[in-house]
Amino acid sequence: MKPGRRVLLVVFTLFATLGITSQAFAQRTESQFITFDAPGAGIGSGQGTVPRSINPTREITGEYYDSSSATHGFVRSAEGISHGFLRDRDGTVTKFDVVPSLGTFPQSINPDGEITGLYMDTRGTHGFLRARDGDITTFDVPGATMGTIAISINPRGEITGNYFDASSVARGLVRAKDGDITTFAVPGAGGPLFGDGTIPQSINPSGEITGLYTDAIGAYHGFLREPDDNARSED
Repeated sequence: MKPGRRVLLVVFTLFATLGITSQAFAQRTESQFITFDAPGAGIGSGQGTVPRSINPTREITGEYYDSSSATHGFVRSAEGISHGFLRDRDGTVTKFDVVPSLGTFPQSINPDGEITGLYMDTRGTHGFLRARDGDITTFDVPGATMGTIAISINPRGEITGNYFDASSVARGLVRAKDGDITTFAVPGAGGPLFGDGTIPQSINPSGEITGLYTDAIGAYHGFLREPDDNARSED
């Protein structure tokens, strides 16, 4: 075969291969997405399905807003209640609510299917833990004035989040499997606005907690809290 024809054959083969690869990639990309909605979720503005967390077995939790939902800032009116849901890996959706409440907001699910989050009533926000069997336990930090918020749960059933003290400053919490609650704050955390302070976001299998805190002027910084209570900032 002449050199020129060999080059053309290589080029044609390359283009053909690229075409097949691009087509296969497009097909894989399209097949990566599964869309879903919780039964009863509304389809209008401020309504719908809001997943928050997925565990290793593809169980998903979050909240949904029904067709009567009406937004009033972060708070939903009594006529527009948000509800919790659990989606199994086979697509089955189980709905649940903390009763009574003005809204249920799941935030995190661990490998055992335990779910934590917050719910709202006329007194503010509170934490909850939903066991795999559907049993719901509610909890508050003793002395919390403006509410308790649960954000993350690890495989051991330890929960982290925050609460607000009498000065409306956010402080961190860690709730043990047995229900015992320990509170903490990054040294120097505070700020000029309501809710500034120590705001945990996630807890890992070892009990290490990360999150953010605000300083005196309201600037954000990261922190890592180790299980032995030694916290250090991570700017």
